[in-house]
Amino acid sequence: MTQTPTTPSPQKPATPPRSQHWTVGVLTLLWRLLLLGIGGSLAWMLGVAIAQLVPGEVSEPPLTEQLIRRSEAAMDGVRGWLPQSDVETPVVETTPQEAPSPTPLALDATVQQQVEGDLNRLEADLQILRDRANRIETQLGILPSQEPLENRLRSLRQRLDPNADVEAIAPQPITVATDENRALRITLPSTLLFEADGQQLQPSSRAILDSVATDLQAYPNATIHVEGHPDGAAAEAPATQRQRSFDQASAIAQQLRSRLGDNYRLFSVGYGATGPAAAPDTVTPTNARVEIRIDPN
Repeated sequence: MTQTPTTPSPQKPATPPRSQHWTVGVLTLLWRLLLLGIGGSLAWMLGVAIAQLVPGEVSEPPLTEQLIRRSEAAMDGVRGWLPQSDVETPVVETTPQEAPSPTPLALDATVQQQVEGDLNRLEADLQILRDRANRIETQLGILPSQEPLENRLRSLRQRLDPNADVEAIAPQPITVATDENRALRITLPSTLLFEADGQQLQPSSRAILDSVATDLQAYPNATIHVEGHPDGAAAEAPATQRQRSFDQASAIAQQLRSRLGDNYRLFSVGYGATGPAAAPDTVTPTNARVEIRIDPN
């Protein structure tokens, strides 16, 4: 029995695993996306270059801008049909800010003590002036006011004489200055020291002179000149003005001597109308004053 040879059947190629298929597919997709991105970027750059080199003459805006404008117009139309609601403005509560506190001064103990003493004396003098204003207002049947003292005096002056120039006759404050000879000079208005007759000292002048005497104690053994100046009224004779100014200077010097003792040399001088502080033809209380000049040794 003859055996015929059998022909071998062809073998099928081996099928790659499924994970390899996924890897190839993902890499192919990424490659195509990369090519698409590079091609799109090159096309965009080429289009921009062509637009810059060869600009078109199209007058209409781009399609994107047209769509944006139409959508905004549609939204405005819809808002017009909607009812308007009252929108309350938010109220922002603001807390009041405190005023910044003043910066303290760097003073030594001696200077600070002296300044505090001066402030205390000024406050005492101011209170005395307020009390006098209260008495005058009560005497005139006016309820004492709480306004500043200058406003109260101006109001009283206008009540007594509505046609009076209040600014011209307002009493001058106490001033302290240094002249060219480095001598300290204190100017006191006579209206703060003497009564209306110009002879008798007012009760409130004691506090003012006490304050001046305390300041003079800082210059021991000094020479003090008390100079009287009248208001320069034309109705008075020059001799009368000199005598009245000398009497006022002597009264002030006597009060200072009683407070300072014998360690100071005090001189009284009456200048009459020879040393006016204002113009010679102007009669103002500025001229009616007592000047105290201190020449320290």
